[in-house]
Amino acid sequence: NILAIVSAGNSKHRLERIEEYPAAYGGTSGQLSHQLITVAAHDADFALIRESNWSPSLVDLAAPGCAIESYTFDGNRAVYDGTSQAAPLVTFVAWLLFSEGIEGPIQIKNRILASVDVRRTLAGKVASGGSLNPSKALELHRDVLTLRETGAIVTGRIDRGIMFPSCNEITIAFPT
Repeated sequence: NILAIVSAGNSKHRLERIEEYPAAYGGTSGQLSHQLITVAAHDADFALIRESNWSPSLVDLAAPGCAIESYTFDGNRAVYDGTSQAAPLVTFVAWLLFSEGIEGPIQIKNRILASVDVRRTLAGKVASGGSLNPSKALELHRDVLTLRETGAIVTGRIDRGIMFPSCNEITIAFPT
């Protein structure tokens, strides 16, 4: 019942070709994909940084990893690039989700991946095709539900609801 968040690495490679571990265990096809999030690094334009490893099946998402101010081991500040700068932000969001009551590695991973901002620049580079969006991931109490049936789209805010296999009760508040 553990969720590990790891950096994809900074070898400029597709993970299927070099299989760096533990990064190659994540994504949608890795052996530990249900309890591991593998993170690539993107720049301010949401393109992968040159050094970042990538994979459309073994890397889950990208997060900011360019010109990140960090502390060094001796307590000084320095600016770094890389996937080791991107993974801690995803870890922080996962911890916030856990503190809000989302329990279980699968639920937290699914929440983070469902809330990414899909980016054209990340298509084919990471499994989700997107970058971390912390505020969208944390909007637990303001989710939007879209129903599609016979071409009609109905959008509303989930006001309250709980779904069990034997019960499909949900209340939707529609905008006026």
